[in-house]
Parts: sequence; structure tokens; C-alpha cells
Amino acid sequence: MALTALGVRFVPTTGGTANWTYSTTVTGYSAPSAYPLVDGAIYRYRAELSNLTQWEWGYGAWTLSSGVLARTTIAASSSAGAKVNFGSTPDVAIVIFPEDILQFDADMVLIAAQQAQARKNIVAAAPAQYPPSI
Repeated sequence: MALTALGVRFVPTTGGTANWTYSTTVTGYSAPSAYPLVDGAIYRYRAELSNLTQWEWGYGAWTLSSGVLARTTIAASSSAGAKVNFGSTPDVAIVIFPEDILQFDADMVLIAAQQAQARKNIVAAAPAQYPPSI
């Protein structure tokens, strides 16, 4: 499961097919250091040119010491699902994918698999003292 840091949007040092190395923060958004992002953790991203002619959804690990977000897995892109060779420097945002969100049916009911995943996520995110000792 990927971590999230909503509101993080930055300009990397270069376009092309390289990993995303943090350069500057997009005005109105937060820098990766504002959270801070967790070293080695997986984050999902969306990279896009301002005219939206090139875009990429993917995920990879964040390296804290170098400020690099790896482009390990491409989920979708303007290059038929392959890594985009950006012609100029895109904006990169940390995002969530639809599968990261619990989705309810019309009756607001979770299926058994969703309930199990929700319980697993709650325990994984709980403090070390959870469940509290009695």
C-alpha cells in the first residue's frame, strides 16, 4: 500500500525519463519536506505538462537523502502506458489512486474483502500501543 502526502506538488530538476529529483515547490502547494515524506516508502504520483499533452500516473519509492521519487511502476500514461519521455519539465504531484479509497456500493456497504482490508489498514496505522493493554 502506498503512503500519501496530499498537497505535495513540485517541479523536478529535469524531464525526460529520469526519476523525479525535487527542485522547487509549485506555488500554492507543499514541498516534500513539509510532511516529511518517509525514506524508502512508496508514493503514487501524477506528472504532467501544463498543456496536458504529456502525463504519467505511477508509483515508486522516495529517497529522503537525495529528494528523489523513483518512477518504478507506470500505471497509465500518454505514452500508451509506458514511461513518458517528457519534452520539458513537468509538475509532479503526490496523489491517491482510486484503489486507495474505500468505495461503497449504493447501500453504503463494504464487501468482506474491503472490510478485511480496512481492518488491516487501521491496525497498520495505529500507534504501537494499539490495541491498548487492559
